[in-house]
Amino acid sequence: MTAKRRRGSLVFPLVLIAAGVLLLLSNLGLIEGALWPGLLRFWPVLVIAVGLDLLLGRPSFGIAIGTIVVGVLGLVVGGTLFFALAPDTWTSEEHAVSYPVHDVSSAAVRLSCERCSMTIEEATSTGALIDGTVSVSADARLHQTASAVTPDGISSYILTTDPRFALRFPSAGEDLPWALKLSADLPLTLTVAADGPVRIDLRPFQVTEFDVTAGDDLCEIWLSERVDSTTHLSGNEIVVRVPEGVGVKVLGSPMDQLTTSSGFLLEGNALVSSNYENAGARALVIVRPGTWHLSIEPVTETLDSSST
Repeated sequence: MTAKRRRGSLVFPLVLIAAGVLLLLSNLGLIEGALWPGLLRFWPVLVIAVGLDLLLGRPSFGIAIGTIVVGVLGLVVGGTLFFALAPDTWTSEEHAVSYPVHDVSSAAVRLSCERCSMTIEEATSTGALIDGTVSVSADARLHQTASAVTPDGISSYILTTDPRFALRFPSAGEDLPWALKLSADLPLTLTVAADGPVRIDLRPFQVTEFDVTAGDDLCEIWLSERVDSTTHLSGNEIVVRVPEGVGVKVLGSPMDQLTTSSGFLLEGNALVSSNYENAGARALVIVRPGTWHLSIEPVTETLDSSST
């Protein structure tokens, strides 16, 4: 009787094929580098598949394991291609957001999103702390949280996104827009984190504390001209626009380049505008480590009457 030769393992060829497909997609720019750490979290699945394949060694079982491996990897590759190539209208949803002012003396607002561009430009109508529209990817969840008013009369509002799944699909589409309006009637502390373009005009607002964490895209900020403020910055490319009459002090330095107008002087470890002591509003700008480029530019145009 001729001994039946054990069939070769199907797991390794299938894994090699799937890895080749993923590497090809990566070279074509359809898969972001951030995807690989997520895939590596599932390496124990490969160990389990190989162990079962070696232990049982039956063709039918090998085919079943191979089918499962191919199915899982097919879902990953298919989902990646769908999110990379499909229009944003297929893979995202727009939400309207709003929260009333209530009877408060000040408010703290925190906004955080992934794959988004953020714009805050205009004062909202009286009676709302925040309103506007935000677009969220289908593989993320939107959280809107508001606290009760504290004894000190402070209200807080948080709007964030987080992933639905441990493995995020990359997208080749545009950053999803967040267009929001804030109350100009209250003193505010504002925290913003976005990995897409950021454009925030604080001139009409009473923002006393501002913290922005930007990504690689351009981040443009107009400082408040109504109140003294402290601004914390981090990002790759940040432009701070200074309204006429606002004095600026800069602490910390970007890692690559700092550009300012000629009206700044070096005082100790700080860069100070020449009008700082006599300015109607003062802005302390603190540059966090990891910031690459920072440009501080004067701006003289006035706000539209609809924005004040």
